[in-house]
Amino acid sequence: MQQIYHQINARYNIERFANNLPRTLPLNNLREPLREGYFPKLDSLVASRSFPPRRSNAVLQNLHRPADEISLEISTMERWRDRILEAIAQGFAVDTNGQRVPLNNEKGIDILGDMMDSSMLSINQTLYGNLHNMGHVLISYQHDPDHRHLESKIFTQKSSSKLL
Repeated sequence: MQQIYHQINARYNIERFANNLPRTLPLNNLREPLREGYFPKLDSLVASRSFPPRRSNAVLQNLHRPADEISLEISTMERWRDRILEAIAQGFAVDTNGQRVPLNNEKGIDILGDMMDSSMLSINQTLYGNLHNMGHVLISYQHDPDHRHLESKIFTQKSSSKLL
């Protein structure tokens, strides 16, 4: 899966370079403003909705969207990230039985990938969370984090939001 994202990001950066824009920057701090805005200019004829933009310098906020069955705090995302980084630094992950599972072998990269792209394959979804998928959700709902404006994304993944 990571190879796909690497290729998508490489293609995106090439298109940015062709338009005299700089390379994308990594999102390391969820509390810093997202400097660059994004206006997709896309809509769905089926749903009669347009995709909302992300304004320049948007700040990610905790999500509380009962209608979408999503409640997510930035501190939860940070905790998941820190636990994954700790597992990498220690060279082992902790499974649901509390057992240490080594990461410095041929299976380690798959274990880490399953922790990042959380699914039933994750070694311990409760401990390591759903960082990658919920990162997409956090960014995509930044335009209306508390559903105050009743604005939604066109397509949602409700099943990925119930990990808290």
